[in-house]
Amino acid sequence: MKRGASTIFRCKEKDLEMIEVGRGQGILADYQPWLYVHQERGDCTSLRFYLPLTGRTHQLLTRKNIQCFMELIFDDTVTDIREYYALLPRDETIEMAEAAGIKFPRYSESHDKKVLTFDFVVSRGDEVTAVVVHTGKTLNDITERRIFQIQQLYCNKHGWKLQVEYKENMSAQRANNIRRIMMPSPWGPEEYGAEAREEFLEMYFQSDLSIREIAGKVEANNGLEKGMGIHLFRTLMREKQILLNLDAGPMIYSTKGEIRWRRL
Repeated sequence: MKRGASTIFRCKEKDLEMIEVGRGQGILADYQPWLYVHQERGDCTSLRFYLPLTGRTHQLLTRKNIQCFMELIFDDTVTDIREYYALLPRDETIEMAEAAGIKFPRYSESHDKKVLTFDFVVSRGDEVTAVVVHTGKTLNDITERRIFQIQQLYCNKHGWKLQVEYKENMSAQRANNIRRIMMPSPWGPEEYGAEAREEFLEMYFQSDLSIREIAGKVEANNGLEKGMGIHLFRTLMREKQILLNLDAGPMIYSTKGEIRWRRL
């Protein structure tokens, strides 16, 4: 299959099949996104990312959605993230738009009316926020404006907030750093032990040792497996016990303070 191509011919019958199997519906580990990386067109950038918070692998098709996703998973208040959330029930969404005098978008392949999606639906406890990610010129397109109007109506009906993010306001450098900080660890937070945590933080704040040097000493002093020291550092960043300027540049482990990143 040519890269960037879709394996799905979009039509009403196919949409109804996808709805029947639960696509675009559910919560946490049971959620199934409407769009999957292996089936859909993107911008030649895609990512599958496992998130312990939700217990599933998230599907991200575009660079702007990856960057927004990284900001969302670094937010400690978020309790669930659902990407490519479908505006269902389908017929009710169409009726709602038509009642408001909004021409409903159609697929270019079949000319059937589309199933629309939010880029993300984010839960913070009982509060739900739908997130749409645009570029600065997106809403100049008449179809995109119509979709946005329908999304507003849908949020109003369900009592959700609607949040608009713009790609131009997001930092690719920050997103890349968050992605590496949030990479799943083979060790759970409890496996490091309180003494190792305290020792790492003490050396970090009270010595001039590099991150790699601190990690090595903590591993040796606490009988940890090789590699656990660096993963402990990431854990402390995820927990916000170590705060860094993630926009400053790529991280490395041979310095400390406002560090930069380098692959191990």
